[in-house]
Amino acid sequence: MSKEIDDFMNSKIRSPRLNDKLFIEADDWRMNACLNMYHDPSELYVVGYKEAADSLVDSIANQKGSADSLIFPIVFLYRHYIEIRLKSLLHDGSYGHKKQ
Repeated sequence: MSKEIDDFMNSKIRSPRLNDKLFIEADDWRMNACLNMYHDPSELYVVGYKEAADSLVDSIANQKGSADSLIFPIVFLYRHYIEIRLKSLLHDGSYGHKKQ
């Protein structure tokens, strides 16, 4: 077991400090998230779950991940993608109906 995991399992992880930063700007611009790339900001949220699930499936297909340990996250991500896609479609349909 790695030291980090061992520390985590034994609760030896330090508490967050006031000056800690959860997100920082990366030196490589490709590593920075761009949250305004879609006309509809909620679309980025929807697409993210699908891309995350697809990435996990690809990692299994390329033998870089275990189907046994990744099946539940994959199913959760696809289910959540479908749920929010359907809600988005219902919202869009409802919005179009109100305009008429």
